[in-house]
Amino acid sequence: KETEQDDSVDWERIASNDPRKSKRRRLDFLPVRCVNSKDEMDMIIANNMKKESVLGVPVVFQGAANVWAARKWTPDTFATDDVGKIETTFAVHERLGPMHVLRETENVQIETSFSDFADWLKRKPCSTDGLKDVSPDSHWAYASYKRMNTLFEKAPDIMAAIDWASCGIESSAGQSTFWMGSAGSTTPAHYDSYGYNYVAQLYGKKRWTLSPPESTEHLYPTRVPYEESSVFSEVNMRMPNTDTHPKALKAKMLEVVLNPGDILYVPRHWWHYVEALETSISVNTWVPHERDNFERVHEAMVRVLQGSLMQGSTISNSMWLNPGEEIYNKEVNLNLLFQSVQKAVPRLKK
Repeated sequence: KETEQDDSVDWERIASNDPRKSKRRRLDFLPVRCVNSKDEMDMIIANNMKKESVLGVPVVFQGAANVWAARKWTPDTFATDDVGKIETTFAVHERLGPMHVLRETENVQIETSFSDFADWLKRKPCSTDGLKDVSPDSHWAYASYKRMNTLFEKAPDIMAAIDWASCGIESSAGQSTFWMGSAGSTTPAHYDSYGYNYVAQLYGKKRWTLSPPESTEHLYPTRVPYEESSVFSEVNMRMPNTDTHPKALKAKMLEVVLNPGDILYVPRHWWHYVEALETSISVNTWVPHERDNFERVHEAMVRVLQGSLMQGSTISNSMWLNPGEEIYNKEVNLNLLFQSVQKAVPRLKK
């Protein structure tokens, strides 16, 4: 049986009391609203889908995914038969304390199968370089942002286990992304440029730290490393450094621990930082927003500027770009910008 992170150790309290880290401040976190009434959940989601009264604050729909077949998933589900042979990229990194802001560019990217990952979780021998010499006690591994229609195109049972419709959410497995990681794995603090987000926690627990759009100026946004549709924060949202990021203390922070079966609604442009408290499996779907076409113009402009900066830089592209991201040449970038403007302002097509 795999050993999970010991949640009884309050690393943040220990760190905040460390005299060597006196410029760190542990923040006060507000709770996220939780709803366990199906009628109330149906009303909120229906209003969101009709875009008549989109909710502006996060909400947890407790146990809403318990009716999904995917609630039976464990890491072993993905270690059997043909699914176990599927290989994908996992980010791997040493498990650090709460004071370190980890960028995705700092992770080691490895290719491994789901069966090898499941063996690694159980401390069994595995053959993957980058995993076989480290332990889940000292390192984490995380498969994130995986498009299900690509990753599981030959695994119909996996796809059929996702049931957004049971919650009134107009989406499908084909429009969802898959996340599976060991205890300690994290998603850096960022907000998504497009749409709004529903996240179904299917196995294990994750802690979400969230902050509203009006806190953006206090969270020191950055586009380095660049990833289309993701705006990152320089701030440690759990314990900001008041010397380097003094305005962070003015940011409003919320937190919630998602349990298996919970679905979290993340409104448009809300900042979030995510930690796996245990080995965890979740899926999410982004619902389009009426302003997405204008956001795509902004993103295309950022791509053009980023490409120009990179051309004159001696810094490695791996520091400028998130893993899997690509900046094209100037001509292609400008063409993408023009296309996005045409889509946002249709009359320009004339």
